Amino acid sequence: MAGRKKNQTYDQAVFGMKKLTGLLLYILVVVFIIFVGRTAYVYGYQLFNETAPDKAPGREVTVEIPEGASTRAIADILEDNGLIKSKTLFLVQERLSSYHGDLGSGTFRLSTAQKPTEIIAILSGESPDIKEGAGDVG
Repeated sequence: MAGRKKNQTYDQAVFGMKKLTGLLLYILVVVFIIFVGRTAYVYGYQLFNETAPDKAPGREVTVEIPEGASTRAIADILEDNGLIKSKTLFLVQERLSSYHGDLGSGTFRLSTAQKPTEIIAILSGESPDIKEGAGDVG
């Protein structure tokens, strides 16, 4: 009879641990879904409700984009000069824009009061009056 009681206690403990493990797994899944949802919301909000690093009038910055520079290299230059807040967000915005793959080289006068999509348009040659130097845009 003592052996049977031990087995019953052991079985109850194992059953309890399985239930606890399942509950913890559900909690982790819920926390993960909340984290991913929140991150997606914040990122989407920043993507579609873009803001400039500074309020108008901002400060004017002259940047040199070397010929053949990748979009990532251009994003690095813009971030280093304070023209964009997030390199990753800029890369996504460029990818989703109608100017994807059209960013050019040259010397550009940009402002910290410009939104990333405005900067993308300028770098792609849409605003030739802003461009100073000769590059492959225009």
